[in-house]
Amino acid sequence: MLWSDSDSYTVASRVHDLIVKIRPDDTEKIKLVQELIATHVKLDKILEALEGGGRCGQGRKAVPPPQV
Repeated sequence: MLWSDSDSYTVASRVHDLIVKIRPDDTEKIKLVQELIATHVKLDKILEALEGGGRCGQGRKAVPPPQV
């Protein structure tokens, strides 16, 4: 799930227009994705839910994403 101040159609159009394939040598894209996730994704909340703090986790232990 994503949150945006823009309407659904605008967000969907922007996502659709992205070139989303990221290859290991795409260092600029990798850095951008890392920055976007750090800024806009609440990983702690997702991991909390996966560890059993929410319904979707069902008590399973989450593995944190690798540090790059």
